[in-house]
Amino acid sequence: MTKKQDSAAKSRARRAQTVVGWRELVCLPDWGVSEVDAKVDTGARTSALHVEDLREEEEFLVFEVPTPTGPVTVREPMTRLSRVRPSSGETQERFVVETVMKLGPIERTVEISLSSRDNMLTAMLVGRRALRPRVLVDPLRRYLHGRPSVEPNDLDSEDLRDEAEGLAEAAAAEKEHDQETEEP
Repeated sequence: MTKKQDSAAKSRARRAQTVVGWRELVCLPDWGVSEVDAKVDTGARTSALHVEDLREEEEFLVFEVPTPTGPVTVREPMTRLSRVRPSSGETQERFVVETVMKLGPIERTVEISLSSRDNMLTAMLVGRRALRPRVLVDPLRRYLHGRPSVEPNDLDSEDLRDEAEGLAEAAAAEKEHDQETEEP
């Protein structure tokens, strides 16, 4: 790297206001959802959120966002219909809505596609449009803006074993996806 390139890189880094980890907790305050475990993915254009029981009612979408304390029912107008190519490789049409997202000090209105992320490591994927402008992703760090906490008394050993197995399976699936989507 030349001195000029190095200087330009440092200048860009100084202008960046926020550094986030590859995995963070996200809040969707307009929907009353306080903690969503999210993977920050600069390879994805639009953010995606796991929802259940998605249906159309007149000019609105009604869906449930699963949370640790129970599902939150949301009624939101559809922003647009989007064609996306998820990790499966097959193009899908997805409903997209807008809402406020908070990630640490970042608070902005973002577009989120609604999908089933049952087999994924996290319930949400934060795409690069939600990160613009001035956000850097540190791929070696997680939860720079808060880490999810679980009280030991809330889970018995069988729950912990099931959770660990589920996380291991999801991590393996996500790793396989990452390997498939890497450019040579």
